[in-house]
Amino acid sequence: MTDISNFSPQQAADPQTSMQDMARIAAERPDLWVSLAANPSLYPDLREWLGKVDDPAVKEALDNRSEERRVGKECR
Repeated sequence: MTDISNFSPQQAADPQTSMQDMARIAAERPDLWVSLAANPSLYPDLREWLGKVDDPAVKEALDNRSEERRVGKECR
């Protein structure tokens, strides 16, 4: 098991980060919520949970991810 204190913002935003590690980051590292919200592999339940967090920076990161996905679909 990974020591949660060793996670960096880059790891929180990395699409290769496991769902288990994302959940641990969300539960134990609120300082990484913005990076986590920017993760393109963020799973739906965690995205929903982060959307309820009262933090404008987290909401902005989630909104940016939604916009990126929308634009990506339009370009296909």
